Amino acid sequence: GESAKKQINGTPTTCGGMVYGQNHRKWLIKKSLRSSIIVTRPLVIKGKEKIGVIPVDKVKASVAEAYSTEKDIAFYTTDAGAFYVAEPGTFFVMITQDAHNPSNKTEGYEAAKKVVVKVKNIW
Repeated sequence: GESAKKQINGTPTTCGGMVYGQNHRKWLIKKSLRSSIIVTRPLVIKGKEKIGVIPVDKVKASVAEAYSTEKDIAFYTTDAGAFYVAEPGTFFVMITQDAHNPSNKTEGYEAAKKVVVKVKNIW
């Protein structure tokens, strides 16, 4: 079966918000900012964005959309969490215990292009 996959995304950034999604169980993500590489998130190759990260344990009581095994994703709402700037040359590694909020606008940038690498969770 498939043990790894990649995606190249060029997406406009948004003004952010309280919705944390992207809690995956099947795939781990390695991510980089604006040149993103993901093990369960991105490596940014052009532009900048902010990505919010918070442990799932801190948001699991505020489910906005329950986990879907078909889509391998759940969504939560919170105004907590830490935001980091993703730019070329940086990347993030997300694990199944992380909820993340990608593609948030950074001053002076309207979009980011990133590579996302997902590695199958075998644990």
